[in-house]
Amino acid sequence: MGSPNITRQQWAEDLLNTLNIPPTSGALSDLVAWSVAEGGWWDNPDNFNPLNTTENAPGAVATNSVGVKSYPDLQTGLTATADSLTKTNFGKGDPYSQILNDLNAGAPVAQFAADVGASPWGTSQAGILAAAGQSTPRGGEMSISLNPVNDVIAGWKAVGGAVGSGASALNPVNDINSITGAVANIPKDLAKGLITVVFIVASFVLAIGGLFMMFKKPGGSGSMPMPVPV
Repeated sequence: MGSPNITRQQWAEDLLNTLNIPPTSGALSDLVAWSVAEGGWWDNPDNFNPLNTTENAPGAVATNSVGVKSYPDLQTGLTATADSLTKTNFGKGDPYSQILNDLNAGAPVAQFAADVGASPWGTSQAGILAAAGQSTPRGGEMSISLNPVNDVIAGWKAVGGAVGSGASALNPVNDINSITGAVANIPKDLAKGLITVVFIVASFVLAIGGLFMMFKKPGGSGSMPMPVPV
């Protein structure tokens, strides 16, 4: 099939109707940003599958080794995507219930992106926010962290999450938006972690120096002064 003959907005409205969720402006914006981050249909051969689901359906054809599907028509794709979002996880509950709650509430894209990113779907939070023209929140202004190692790693994991978003990870062209959003957060994460490491090392050196000075006599010897015979 060639290029989609409907807009992302129209697809989002159709999916919400399939899910019996009111097509509020918030819900529409959330789904449009998600579809851009995933890169399905408009940016790859996964026809009628903007979110790159692997859900089986009549006439569906896998387009990569992960099992992302290309569907024969719009309604099949909408039904498969809705089924993916509403299915239970082998008796372990519904892994996408918070996503559906967000759509029902027309949640802000920042909240929606965080909930999608925390779900098993795989799309990165940074990718969705980048698609919506926002940046990933990192807890306000830079400050000293109690866990500098995690701060340093967070920058690299952002890229890993973006490249691995959904099942489209095998097609890096589809992840440009996700990667761009993730990369924007690396300098802050790395800087925050490295500054904290330097702070800890400096504190350790000062503490050792203080102990050394406590036991050092004025003459420069490291031993305690010997008594002088009278």
